[in-house]
Parts: sequence; C-alpha cells; structure tokens
Amino acid sequence: MSGARAVVDEAEFAVVGAGPAGSACAARLAELGHDVLLIDQGSFPREKPCGDGLTPSAVAFLRRYGLDPVIDQSYPIAGLRGVLDYRHSRFRDFGARRGESACCVPRGRLDDALREAALARGARFMRARAQGPAIVDDGVEGVIVRGDDGEAQVAARYVVAADGATSRMRREAGFTRPPNVPVAYGVRQYFRTERRLEPSFDVYVPVEHEGVPLLGYGWVFPVSEHLANVGVGVWRVPGVDNPPPLRTVLSRFVEDLRLRAGRRVGDMEPTGEPLGSPLATNFTRERCQLRNMLFVGDAASTTDPITGEGIAYALFGGELVANVGHDAARRGDRAPDPGLLMARRFPRLGQDISLVTRGGLRYGRELMKGEIELGGNTRLPFVKSIARMALEAEEEPTLTGTPVRRTLADLDQSCADDLDELNNRTLDLLRTRFPFASELLHRELRAHAGPLYGSVLLLANRACGGTPGEVLPAALAIECVRIVGRISTLVADPVRNQQARFNNAMAVLISDFAVSRAALAASEHGQNVVSGLARAACSMCEGGMLDVEDRYDLERTPERYFAASAATAGAVVSTAARLGAELALAGDDQVAELADYGWHVGMASQVADDVVRLLAGDDQTAPRPGTDLRWGIYTLPVVYGLQRDARLKRMLARGIEKEDLPEAVAAIRESGAIEAAVRDCEQHVASATAIVERLALNGAGDPLVAVAELALERVRTAAGPAGEPSLAANA
Repeated sequence: MSGARAVVDEAEFAVVGAGPAGSACAARLAELGHDVLLIDQGSFPREKPCGDGLTPSAVAFLRRYGLDPVIDQSYPIAGLRGVLDYRHSRFRDFGARRGESACCVPRGRLDDALREAALARGARFMRARAQGPAIVDDGVEGVIVRGDDGEAQVAARYVVAADGATSRMRREAGFTRPPNVPVAYGVRQYFRTERRLEPSFDVYVPVEHEGVPLLGYGWVFPVSEHLANVGVGVWRVPGVDNPPPLRTVLSRFVEDLRLRAGRRVGDMEPTGEPLGSPLATNFTRERCQLRNMLFVGDAASTTDPITGEGIAYALFGGELVANVGHDAARRGDRAPDPGLLMARRFPRLGQDISLVTRGGLRYGRELMKGEIELGGNTRLPFVKSIARMALEAEEEPTLTGTPVRRTLADLDQSCADDLDELNNRTLDLLRTRFPFASELLHRELRAHAGPLYGSVLLLANRACGGTPGEVLPAALAIECVRIVGRISTLVADPVRNQQARFNNAMAVLISDFAVSRAALAASEHGQNVVSGLARAACSMCEGGMLDVEDRYDLERTPERYFAASAATAGAVVSTAARLGAELALAGDDQVAELADYGWHVGMASQVADDVVRLLAGDDQTAPRPGTDLRWGIYTLPVVYGLQRDARLKRMLARGIEKEDLPEAVAAIRESGAIEAAVRDCEQHVASATAIVERLALNGAGDPLVAVAELALERVRTAAGPAGEPSLAANA
C-alpha cells in the first residue's frame, strides 16, 4: 500500500495496536530511549474477547513493569485444573513450583494499564485506524492511517504490527492465512455464580453439542469470588466436519456446567453478551518480518496452539521484538530474524495440532460411550508427560536454572555462555511442527542436572586448548543421544489398549526424530564424530536392554545395575569427554585420561539422578518421588534396599500404588541404602577429580572438577539429613 499522502506525524517506531503485545513493545522501546508512536483505533478502557487469565510468568512480567496495583487488585489463582468428562480432574499448583500465583484481570483493565505504562515511559498515542503499511521498493516507510479527516501517513523508520488475530497490517503486507491448516475460534461471556469460585483456572474437555464431542475445550476462569469468565475454544480442522456456531456451543457448555458441575459453580446468570474472535495459532518463523516491519502477538500468530493462551506470549514477544528493533536501530540496518528468536522463546508455537484434535475427537467419542476407564492403571508415560505439560504455564526455555549451568556460571561465565549458545542451537535443531516434540525434547535437555553430557564435551575441549564454539555441533549431538535414552523410558509396558499403542507410537517417533537430529549435528564434524556417537548410542541401547530385562526383578544385583549404567551414562559421557579432547587435537594419553574421567562422571551422575528421582522427583519431567518403584524400575538405592530389608521386597512383590510410595521410600531410607549409594557416588567423583589433578590442567581443569562434584552435591542435597528429603536438589 503506497502513494502520496499527507504526513500527519512521524516517529522512529510506529507500533500499531495497543493490546498487550503492542503496549509491551512500545513501553520497552520508549524505555530504551526511542521515539515511539502507539496507534490504535479504540478508546480505553475497552472490552476484548479473551479468557482474562494471566499465568505466573505474565504476572512476573507485569510486576517488572510496575503494574503491581493491577495484580494486587485482581483475584489470585493458585493453579490449573483439567477436568475430563466432568468425572475426573487433575490440579497443577502454580505457586508450589514458582513461588507466585496467577490471576485473572479483565482485558479492559489490563490493556488500559499497559497502554498507560507505555505512555509513562515516553511513548506517544494516536487514536486512528491503521489501514496498512506504507510499502516502498526497499521496505516500509510508515503506516497509512484513517482519521476524521481521511487517510494520511505516519512516517516511521520501523513499523511494528501488533493489531491482533485479524491483523489488517498482515493482510496488506501479503501475509494471508496458509491454506489447509487448523483454525481455532474462541468465545467468552461473564457470569455471576451462585457458589464461591475456587481460585483455579478450570479447563473442561471434551465440549459437546447434541451428544457429540467437538474439537475444543471449555473454561471457567474466576475474575472474582462470584464472577467467572466462561468460554469455549473450538477448532476447525481439514477433514473433520465443521462445528456448530460458537454461541451455540457456549450455551450448551454453560448448561452442562449447571447440570454437571453445579457443586462448583451453582446457578449462573449472564452479566453481558458473548464476545468471540479467531485464535491466532498458526505461527511460522518466516511471517514475522517484512524488511523493516515486524509482527508480534496475535499479528504474528503467537497464541499457544494447545491451550489457547496468548497474553504471556504477547507480553514477552512484545519485549523481544522491542529489543530486536532497538539493536537494528542502533546498527542502522534491518532487524535480525525476530521469527527465529520467537521460535526459540516459545517452542510450542507452530505445531500442527491436526493429529491432536483428530485423536482428541476419537478419544472423546470413546469416553462418552464409556469405552475408556478413567483413572485406570494403564501406564501411559508419554501421554501423562504431555498432559502434565499442557496443565502447566509456559516457561522460558533457558538453561539458567539447571544445576550444571548454575555451577559453571559461578566458576567461569564464558563456560555458561557456551551452554547458552548450545541451548539456542538445540532449540533450532529440534524445532518441528510435529506436536509436542520440540517442547518435550527441550524439557529433557533441562531435566536433572541439565546438559551435563554436552558440558563435559565442551569443557574437555576447552581444557585441551580447543575452541568450544567450534565443537558445539558435537556437544549438541551427544545431548540428543542422552535425550533419546530418556524418551525411551516413556514407552508403555505392557500394551493393553489403543491408548497405549498411541503412547508408544508417539514416543518412538519423537525418539527417532532426536536420533536423526543427533546424526545431522554430528555430521558437521565428519566421520570420526559420527562413528563415535553411533558407538555410544549402540552402547546406550544395550544398557537400556539390560534395564528392561531387570524390570520388576526383586533379585537384581548391584553388578547388574552397574553394568547397565556403565553401558548408558558411563559410556556416553566417556564418549563426550573423548570427542571433546580429540576435536582439540589432544595427544592419545590425554584423550584416554579424559575418556576415563568422563566414565566416572557418567557413573556418578547416574547414581545422583537415581537418588534424586527416588527422593525428590524432577521438576521438568518426572512424576512424584518414587514413582519408578510402581513400574518396576529398580535403581541403585532400591537394589541396595532390597538386599537389606525383606519388608521392602514383600511390598514390591505384592505391587504398590501411589499411596504406598512414602512407606516404600521410607523403608529404603531406613535400610541405609541411600548412604550406600552416596558412597558409590563419592568414589566415582574422587576418581574423576584425581584424573583431572593428574593431568595438571591448571585453571582449565577447575570446571571439569566442578562438574564432577556437582553429582555429589545433588545427591547429598536430595538425601539431606535423616528424615524428609530436600526438594532443593531441583530448585
């Protein structure tokens, strides 16, 4: 859209749309000292179709921008409850993991507060309708606006489009919706409830119409004790019949709530009319930029395709785009690929949920026919991992909180910087539209100590005089091999039904994807690295087979356990250290010594992981402490406990349920098995440390010692003093 028009204003940055994304972007740009004009056709405060829910990360963002009054005056939310067929529910507590609650803030109040925050930082505001970008041959020179006096132009060096899911700026730039993709729609309405609402985000699946399940979900989000934001989100997916009108679906959902969830909400009276809109879920990296015009929020389709959550993505995306724009303005050129940065920041974006929705439709039909037993004892580790992810608020996919990065940052920031770059490359390499894969694999990267194997490779390379930045592909490949080993534990055993077959198909596909990514990364270094990784992967598979053979074996010996661990963690970390040294062109003796160091670190870290999983669980991936016992996975402390306490053997022989776990874990503790496992860990750490000292690497060896000692720190923290285990091991 171009042509000669009167210029009514000019700015360095013109931001179109004063919703969460646009206002957050304008606030950050103004904070960085730029001249910013925020353009919106609406008057504030205004109503918007939205669920009004703010996740803990969104709350933290608003507090960082000084919007504490908005949060403090809102209704606090403790967690998220998923409700299946009104008969079965699971609650995830936000505060227990993060130390901060979520809340509900109506969009009218939220948007107004964010806009005021931007103006308080120096942004200016223009009320006008944006008609589209002013496009010239080499880019965009501003925004075409329509006001009371007709069309005019706002001249701008950079333009940010944040004008929502139906973005006119996007359409006029030529970014139409891709064909044959799922499209989501949402509608909400406020209701006064008879009963006091519990402080939780309640999400109901499936929603139905005339006895038929639909591709979607319903929600009840408390705005106050007796005022709820009630809504439904529904997908239209190629190959599946279109749903009925959204208002019809919402009316049915409200009626079902009255009839089937009356104990939670009681009678419900509407306090306003329904409002609906499309949900912008079809993110693609390439559609976030047109030369010097950047897209953000719903205009960039950054709504979570699984949950429909968009506010946190808009806030953080607005800040991210502002930082990108700031860097571009400072250098005097175009912004560097904001789509790549958003894809890294939000791994869940861009997933093709067609499979999920079609599978959900079939599941809903079976559920309503009574063909699926809720709460059954079928072990579906992959499905449960996905359900756990869906019930949690989005997280920033960094390694900052992982023990290994924290340890290295305390010792040498450059080592931590190497891990941050490893993280970026991991996010790029593992990105795929296949549902759940990217996020699940990255959670496995962060699990337990974090990317310990890749760290060992980078540190061994550095200690031998190499350049860690040049061997990042090898470090990434070794981490992919580790992740494959972890994903393999998500296979259901035995396979009793269709759900278990689906569980295994997804787990195997994602595991194979990680293997292919490992090979691709290793290929950057040539045949020696590829063959080394292949041998390590083969060894890991053989060790995994030993573990599977010993499932539910009450006579498993420490020797069997150590043989499996040596073939898995021992062999793979040894390979990591050896490859790091070889890529630095170290001598044969040094390579052999560092490979031996890696073996001891791998063994120590495996013992640490086992103790932590037993006593504290894992914040990223693992279920509650001790759950492995239920599924016959007998790790070192369990093996020692079985040798020492006949009572534990009797408990496991008859089978244990969730309620039996505390007693079983207590029996293992009382047998002295934890102390025995800690001593094994100590011996491996001492051996690894002695090798580093023998190599006389001077200061270059300090990070290698710190990584070895990390295993001991973690196992001691999890074991704690006599009594209850500490959860600090995964803090």
